[in-house]
Amino acid sequence: MASNGPTHGRIGVDTQYEIPLANDQTEVATFWVTGDAFGNNSGGPHFGTLSTCPSSTGLLGDPWWRLDGAGDSQPPDARTIRFFIASPGCTLIECPPAGASITVLVEDQTSDGRDAGFIAYTADETPGPIRWWDLARTDPTSQPSTDVTHSVWAFPRVEVKASWGPPPHMEILNDYRDPAANVWVVGASGPLPPNTVVDSYDILYYFGPSDPGRERSLWTHMKSLPYANSGIVGDIVPAFCATLFDDMFLAVGLTFDGVPSYYVGKSIQIECDPTLAEPEKPTIRPRDRLGRKSPGRSSR
Repeated sequence: MASNGPTHGRIGVDTQYEIPLANDQTEVATFWVTGDAFGNNSGGPHFGTLSTCPSSTGLLGDPWWRLDGAGDSQPPDARTIRFFIASPGCTLIECPPAGASITVLVEDQTSDGRDAGFIAYTADETPGPIRWWDLARTDPTSQPSTDVTHSVWAFPRVEVKASWGPPPHMEILNDYRDPAANVWVVGASGPLPPNTVVDSYDILYYFGPSDPGRERSLWTHMKSLPYANSGIVGDIVPAFCATLFDDMFLAVGLTFDGVPSYYVGKSIQIECDPTLAEPEKPTIRPRDRLGRKSPGRSSR
């Protein structure tokens, strides 16, 4: 999206816009042939294998998630996706078939581990002015030779609107934000909708004294909701508390072209002790407790 100089459209990615991403090698990045993610990819944690293409400065080889922006107009923290899929040390499992699209996904978390964001690009083989699989083509405003900035937005969060019943039999009414701002897709005829790549919202939960962190592997899958190029309004989730001594945490992940996200978004915390909860007055701030602490109970 930035190679070959300023005479062609370039995109820089602002990683501090909505949430301050760590940029300290906590990013998880990969690319694959769209529609064949598990058959032809670049490896890495999303696929449970060693990455063939280092994504950050400090790792072996030439990083492709580069902290060098794309033009003087970019923020100082702007990164660019700059790699050549035919170069040694940065390849797919095999050559992409003729006419195939490539999907690139980068996820990262904040330094405190309380939130995470992502950005995803899909481009078909059609060459731009100078690049094939040109990710800059995903944004028409960058064509033919304009420097533009995209922002990494947070994963959707659980936005609580109402709840019924005391724990451990509470039901919660939630909304989930549309992640379209994080997804850029282009085909031979021009921009395509985000659901070309985004399959579903994934609702996950965890029982314990505190949030376990952003890695999806630490969470339990509850259900998936198909993504149809819009946010979700009015989803009902049961709060089935395992014990009265631990609390329930809810978070949202996503699935991209069959690939589950590595991270999940910021969580909310649900008080499982019915003597402390106040379900008729839920808070809607992410990761805040649903309920009320007693004066003698310490904060977790």
